[in-house]
Amino acid sequence: MSDYYKPLYSIGKVAKILNVSVQTLRLYENNGFIIPYKTSSKRRIYSELEIDKIRCIIKMIREEGMNFKGLKKLYSLIPCWYIRECSKEEREKCNSFISRSLPCWATREKCPNPLPDCRECPVYRKFASRSDLKDSLNDLMK
Repeated sequence: MSDYYKPLYSIGKVAKILNVSVQTLRLYENNGFIIPYKTSSKRRIYSELEIDKIRCIIKMIREEGMNFKGLKKLYSLIPCWYIRECSKEEREKCNSFISRSLPCWATREKCPNPLPDCRECPVYRKFASRSDLKDSLNDLMK
């Protein structure tokens, strides 16, 4: 596991690093924007990936004026079926593909071809910044 993906930071440490409250981090998690690692005692631990994702969320809210509904819609546009190379049959059963209202990692019904943990999915890992999303969408247009 690359150190970038390795859970290293407590929720309190991440709150201090990013100058946000612990409640804000929990709100981002509850809205499906991030998936922190949880220990057996339910303690949240964050990797550099989550820190980058949170920085992106903060920037979109503060500088771009986006709200949670807009963020959910934006993340729901991530072409997970393309990245994971899902078949047409898998897409027809996939709640994320059908509804397109939440990112695939935040849907209640997980994908038909799941990995053991959404945190390890290339779809979740790929998009830590706005440029990641934009580049991926541009690739699809080619």
